Amino acid sequence: MIELIPAPSHSPTTTANLGSLTTPPCYESVIWTISHETIEIAEEQVRFIIYSKIDLFFL
Repeated sequence: MIELIPAPSHSPTTTANLGSLTTPPCYESVIWTISHETIEIAEEQVRFIIYSKIDLFFL
């Protein structure tokens, strides 16, 4: 499977926060990684996210 976004670099340019899913059942098992820099992704990655029949919440 293609990588959806680059792995976090654990550098001062990223912040990690504990949280939950944004849609029901809203499990509180998510680590949100926020990048302080723009992350570019390929058109193929965008198409994968939009057209995938895989439940991306549980990858």
